[in-house]
Amino acid sequence: MLILDETIGRYEYYFLLIVFISNSLPVKLLYINVFNLDTLCWRLLKPTQYVEGINSHTTTLFEDKFYIFGQVHDPNSALLILDPSTETSEGKVEVEERQEDKDGVSFPSLRLHTATLFQDTLLIFGGATASWERINTLSSLNLKTFEWKKVVATKGIPPAPRSFHTATFVPPDFIVVFGGFFGLEHWQERFTGMEYVCLFRITYFMFLCFFIICLLLLVICYIFSVLSFAVLS
Repeated sequence: MLILDETIGRYEYYFLLIVFISNSLPVKLLYINVFNLDTLCWRLLKPTQYVEGINSHTTTLFEDKFYIFGQVHDPNSALLILDPSTETSEGKVEVEERQEDKDGVSFPSLRLHTATLFQDTLLIFGGATASWERINTLSSLNLKTFEWKKVVATKGIPPAPRSFHTATFVPPDFIVVFGGFFGLEHWQERFTGMEYVCLFRITYFMFLCFFIICLLLLVICYIFSVLSFAVLS
């Protein structure tokens, strides 16, 4: 996950990477790799306190801070708030972790979703739950009050449940949702259709080749018969 930050006087990309210590140990560490576009140098930052590593999340820059949302925390997601201005000379930075909204309600488990910034609110759409169930829920998270609520469609047909999609804000007040993964059942249908098309094309190609070979054999036989008749004559 990367995002460009211009708020601290230099252009840098912040990459949030996860390092799994072992497949048999439930240990995850959060590493923050920073790439400076002026010096073209990498450096490593670490949180000032322990923060569990995440993946399949979204990162949004709002008022000089990064808001990272997503990944399952058995069974809830967490909101991480990274403040680049708190970086110390030891290469550490403050990361605040929240697992509840202002009313004490835990954030739902979510991954592979989209988070689109509109004014001071994150609009979070789709994604997959802890059980990998794809959803088409639209929720809003106010980044100033941390109020979380579901947005109910009052007009039109909501997009189908999906993950791995994109959601782009188009001024003045539109969000365009495009693409995504709709589930194995839909993938199987599309794959089966592709198999049918490929099989049809292969069959057609083989028939065409067979026809051309037969035609060539007939021509060769005809030429051979004509030559043989001429020799005998």
